[in-house]
Amino acid sequence: MAAWTGEVSTDRFDWIKEPVLNPYTRLAVAMCPARGILHAAGYDLTGAVLPEQVTQICEIEAVVA
Repeated sequence: MAAWTGEVSTDRFDWIKEPVLNPYTRLAVAMCPARGILHAAGYDLTGAVLPEQVTQICEIEAVVA
């Protein structure tokens, strides 16, 4: 996580690894409040030691009226 540049994009979930990724991880969220963007992905145990991503990345963008 120390190398994170602050960029939020759908392919930037590479920071989800040990120790952030642990046997109890079920949800990963990346947000950029300044741009009104939220990305979320679901994780679950699939037989591996650590959870694996089991959902597509959901992207939500705020609509400014």
